[in-house]
Amino acid sequence: MKLAKLITLSSVLLTSTALASPYVAGPNLYVGGSYGKFDTKVKDPSNLIAPSYDIDDNAGKGFIGLNFGNQLAIEAFHYDFATGHYAELGTMKAKSTGLTSLFYVPVGQSLSLFAKLGIHEWEQKSNNGGASLRTEGEDITYGAGIEFGDTNLRLRAEYEVFTMDDVDLNVTSLGVVYRF
Repeated sequence: MKLAKLITLSSVLLTSTALASPYVAGPNLYVGGSYGKFDTKVKDPSNLIAPSYDIDDNAGKGFIGLNFGNQLAIEAFHYDFATGHYAELGTMKAKSTGLTSLFYVPVGQSLSLFAKLGIHEWEQKSNNGGASLRTEGEDITYGAGIEFGDTNLRLRAEYEVFTMDDVDLNVTSLGVVYRF
């Protein structure tokens, strides 16, 4: 896992260096938000009744970024994963804050595909029958998506994966981006 974190951090830093190049246009500021669903599969061999179970719930994200030309961007984000009550876990809440590099492939004037890779700091809290548990850490995040729009206001659909120790949260979302 440490190697994966190192590779991810190196990717973000290399992108930052490339973005500082005099040959890349920009930077242009943008902000946005998205809302969607997350799912994850939790494995708990110590739980004899439910050693493996799925969690599906809502997630919301706010982000701000710098776009360098039409192919590179760096984006900071904050995700809130819904607070829910799950029979297996009790009440659970998770959040994530991080930094990603985005690599765009323009497809015509108004459509772009993108891939993203980054690092995030996460925190998860759960309370089951009075017993509270708080875990946190830093891990990688990656994803892909599509962005559409002819004006400063653009629509975004994306799929992201947030690794949290040995559990992956898979997020599918729709959002809006405003470019200044």
